Amino acid sequence: MFMPKELGGEEPPLSMILDIVEAISWADGSTGWVLTSNSAATGFAGACLSDDAISAILGDGDPRRTVGGMFGPAGTGVRCENGFRVSGNFRFGSGTNHSAYIAAGFISVADGKPVIEESGLPDMRIAFIPREKVKFTDGWHVIGLQGTGSYDYQIDNVLVEDGYHLKIYGSHAKRGGAIFRMGMLPIVAAGHSAWALGVARRALDDIKRVASGKYRGGHTKTLSNRLTFQAEYARNAMRLKSAKSLMHELYDQAIDTASRGDALSPEHRAHLRASAVYITESAKKVCDFMHQYAGTDASRLGNSMVRAYLDMQVGSQHVVVGEQIYADAARVLLGDVADMPNL
Repeated sequence: MFMPKELGGEEPPLSMILDIVEAISWADGSTGWVLTSNSAATGFAGACLSDDAISAILGDGDPRRTVGGMFGPAGTGVRCENGFRVSGNFRFGSGTNHSAYIAAGFISVADGKPVIEESGLPDMRIAFIPREKVKFTDGWHVIGLQGTGSYDYQIDNVLVEDGYHLKIYGSHAKRGGAIFRMGMLPIVAAGHSAWALGVARRALDDIKRVASGKYRGGHTKTLSNRLTFQAEYARNAMRLKSAKSLMHELYDQAIDTASRGDALSPEHRAHLRASAVYITESAKKVCDFMHQYAGTDASRLGNSMVRAYLDMQVGSQHVVVGEQIYADAARVLLGDVADMPNL
């Protein structure tokens, strides 16, 4: 779905991709998470890396040869003659359980200090490393998103040749269409938004399913006939619908811009990144509402309501939807700075 057409991918409309991620996340939060994280990592590798790297990563074209891992620059890379020597300890590497290549974000250093670019930001890159050169240091012991296989891992002085790494900010796609010209971080944020909407919609559907037959706390009326529940249900249904409308509105505009060959403006990128935080916050409120009213039905392991609630508690902690994104976006929207390259 998310592989450049030159490499056998489909590249359907972005709105369709978001709807697919949402639908699969509705069915299971871990599966939706892996879909969006592995798709982004593998797709941008396919769009931006060298021909030699693509040949190595995709091998004989087996579609199961995906890339997983962590984009955040938790490692360091020392420039050598034909690449970087990368080291670092990485946590929560999404989808690494089944990935042939592992992504590892790193900061380029020289003489022990970060290399600073003209933007004022450190030179931050993502390395793509064969699985056999990565040491996995822990399992995945978490309360939610348990099925994602997002293991911790360690990389020790691994040579990452030129062509096997790309810049986190501002990498230029060699292959693929408008989606890849939008930039990596807006697309990663889009995936998080669609995931959150899918999990929250499952929570809302599940509480609707049980409300007509559920009595709580000595009430003589079922949930569906109690005014407080009715008001909260409608409020959360509108919260979810408005969040989804916001996502599609902003990303429809973004794909139109990229399709014309234009770069997204700093303001547009700020809105895209901030919207992912807002959408995730809205989705979490929906899941909290479900958990509040479902009672013991949302307490038994294996129940889809439990899974949606716990998956949201973990997924909403991701740095891509952290509060700092609001602050960075606000600096652009308020005119304090002309651009924030990390958006």
